[in-house]
Amino acid sequence: MSDELYTVDCYTKDMIKQAIRMWSCSAIAVMDVRHSVLHREKPLLDYRMPASAFIYTFGGAADVRLGNAHYSSKRFGLFHGGKNVELAVRPADPSVECFMVLYKSELPFYRRDLRRRMEGFNPFVHIFGLSPHNPVFCKAKLQIMYDCWTQNTELGKLRAKSVLYQLVSELYEELEQGDILCVAPDYVEWVKQYLDRHYTESISLQRLTERLPISRSLLGKLFKRRENKSLQEYLNERRLAAALRHLRETSATVQEIALGSGFGDELNLIRMFRKYLRMTPSDYRTKMIMERAKYDIDNHYRLNYDEKGLVGPVTLKENGELAMLGKARGRTLMIAAAMSILMLMSACTSGTSDSASGSSSPPSAQSQNTSSASAEGTGQMAETRIVSTVKGDVEVPSDPQRVVVNWYIGDALSLGLHVVGYSAWAQETMPFYDKMTESVSIENWDQEDVMALDPDLIITYSPDDYDTFKDIAPVLVIPEDLPSLERVKFLGEATGHAEQSNQATATFDAKLAEAKAKFNGEAFSGKTFSIVEDWGPSGDWSGIGYETGSRGGTLIYQHLGLAVPPKLTELIEKTGKGRGTISYELAHQYFGDYIIWFAGEEASEYQKTEVWKSIPAVQNNRVIEIPANYLGLFYYDDVVSLTAQLDYLIGSLETLAS
Repeated sequence: MSDELYTVDCYTKDMIKQAIRMWSCSAIAVMDVRHSVLHREKPLLDYRMPASAFIYTFGGAADVRLGNAHYSSKRFGLFHGGKNVELAVRPADPSVECFMVLYKSELPFYRRDLRRRMEGFNPFVHIFGLSPHNPVFCKAKLQIMYDCWTQNTELGKLRAKSVLYQLVSELYEELEQGDILCVAPDYVEWVKQYLDRHYTESISLQRLTERLPISRSLLGKLFKRRENKSLQEYLNERRLAAALRHLRETSATVQEIALGSGFGDELNLIRMFRKYLRMTPSDYRTKMIMERAKYDIDNHYRLNYDEKGLVGPVTLKENGELAMLGKARGRTLMIAAAMSILMLMSACTSGTSDSASGSSSPPSAQSQNTSSASAEGTGQMAETRIVSTVKGDVEVPSDPQRVVVNWYIGDALSLGLHVVGYSAWAQETMPFYDKMTESVSIENWDQEDVMALDPDLIITYSPDDYDTFKDIAPVLVIPEDLPSLERVKFLGEATGHAEQSNQATATFDAKLAEAKAKFNGEAFSGKTFSIVEDWGPSGDWSGIGYETGSRGGTLIYQHLGLAVPPKLTELIEKTGKGRGTISYELAHQYFGDYIIWFAGEEASEYQKTEVWKSIPAVQNNRVIEIPANYLGLFYYDDVVSLTAQLDYLIGSLETLAS
């Protein structure tokens, strides 16, 4: 079956008009009229239609598939598809009746205009599902067609064809009047079948849902309502079932099974085993080997009988433990030997990695080789790291491959982390905007959307996120009040990217030292700087807004150490707010010797006033105006943004000086 998704929309007015013209001008030949009663236990499956066809179901609910378009018909439904489209009808009720009318169409050879139009829209192959306004009329006409056709006479076939035209004309009349309802395709079933066929491949649920004409959040809700699990959970369980089968039935390594089951690498496979089964893949395989040995074909081989059949010796409980039926007989020595060998191998491997890791890691991000991260079956160790956070010690991958970020997008990208999704604002003038476009912007910061990205690490500023997402992936909570350079240093050590962190901070420190040398010169000695913006004459935020943290405030006041105007300092100390607004009438008293003015998309009315023109900084040409489209450059305070902000400000000051 093709993975192409048929985009099935209700007819537009132009489509209806063109379809009517096509039907009126084409030669139609009825090929067959059929009637059948389908039962739940004997559905119609994978029938490739030999010609275009109308299918009418009635007398019960049914799931209908035409190609890759899935529909759920409640009591009755009229469906259509073209030649070679696969048809499946699965009754949801005990039985469903079904009419099928197969026909062929041919346009006159001289109507080239219609042939060109058909390249854009062809009503004879168009796939749709409709709920007729008058189902009794449809059923009656189809019954007449069937009765005429089964007479097997030329007159009967002519009558059947004439009734088909009546049915089609009634259909398009209802479409024109809007009395007919389109049956929405069953996108949940389409996604399920796609995942069933492609679970061994690298699947982006985000890109998969982008192929559908409904939002990802709506698809997630529909899927969970029907399957009682999320899309990601369904995919994980499908892959896990395959991994269990390979562990039982093959001698492939854990790495090979991880790749063959769609997990990508063994670390992800081990993480899923621990999450769902509370054991590692090797533990599971060992227990399976023991069970096969315990129930080998000999005089001790027994299986219980539960009046339905023989019961297997192993059942899997929800907590991941294997419940054994029966008792071990005569296998004690073999089990002890197997366990001894496993323990010896584990001890040797653990000792080697411990000596290699040493004690060079900082106390806040200790490198530790854990049993959960052992690269089983390959002779290598995949390291994890224990990181001390405000939420306690967190075990994270030493080299995370699928990172999801809440707000700290600049910090993550500056370290070269592979970010697959982020919850943050994006704008073209951000220094890392190109990298942001390569990952997914998370619309809803919730479990469903985050889980869909299958992260192996989540980075956030909010302590509440820890409990929300800890079952999906390790969560690093970095407090908002941690200074930007300390933040990137912490994150670099926590993720094994300390070298990138040091390089980024070294670049910033070097440029900062040069900038401080310029600001310590005579031209700026004792001068004050203000960061302001016109918020308009009305609204909750009205007047002139001032900033001391965002919009470059972190760089100007914390890193460069430039001074805030004294009167503004008094206001901040009085209100306890580093950000606020001042009325137009009083704002001029709070401006500094230099003004960093963030322009809006529309011209500022305040800048047109005589008050603005009287401000000393304006008169002395000491205003650095930041265009509205450059707000993104000054939005974040990560080390890369700070470096880019510094370059921009120094360049602007040099332009003013010249």
